[in-house]
Amino acid sequence: MSGSYTIIGVHAGEYFLCADKTNLLFSPSQTSVTVGPSASDVNFSVSQPTYIVSGRVLAGGVGVSGVMIYLGRMTDENGAFELPLTAGTYTLVPTKPGFTFSPASRTVTVPPAATNQDFVAGSFLTISRQANGNVVISLAGSGKTRIETSSNLVNWISTYTNFAPFSVTNTPASETPLFYRGVQP
Repeated sequence: MSGSYTIIGVHAGEYFLCADKTNLLFSPSQTSVTVGPSASDVNFSVSQPTYIVSGRVLAGGVGVSGVMIYLGRMTDENGAFELPLTAGTYTLVPTKPGFTFSPASRTVTVPPAATNQDFVAGSFLTISRQANGNVVISLAGSGKTRIETSSNLVNWISTYTNFAPFSVTNTPASETPLFYRGVQP
C-alpha cells in the first residue's frame, strides 16, 4: 500500500483536508486546499504514537539493577524501567541470573500508558542432601536473606542470616525431616 489517495468529483473552491486512522498520528492534522480546477501534492506525514510502560523491580524494598524486562531493556540503578511502546499488547518477563520474580510476567495493552508495572525479585534457593545426611543450602541473588527450618511447615526457626549469594551446610540433629526456606527481611 503506497498511502496515495485521489478525491474526485469535488467542485472548485477552498476546502480543509484531514487525515485520520486509529493509532496513527498525521502531520499536519489538517491542511487548507484550494481546488480549481485540480490540486495535487497535498501530503501528510504519518507516525505511530508511543505510550510509556514503566515500573520498578524491588527486592526487600530496594531497587534491583540490571534486570532485563523487554527486548533487552534493563532496569536502572534504582530498579526502574521505562519502555516507549507503540499501540499493542506486550508481555513483560523480568530475567536476571540468580533471581526469581513475582509475578513471573505481566501482559500490558497500550494505549493508554501503563505505570506501576512492578515486580518483586527474590533470591534463587537450591537445596541438596549429601550422602552423609548434611544439607547444603545455596542462595543466589542479592540482599540480606534468612534461612529458616521447620519440621511441620507451621513453626519456622531462623538458622542462618547473611547477604546473598551464599552457601551453608546444615547438619540435622535428628532424623526428623526438615523443610527449608529463604526469607528476605
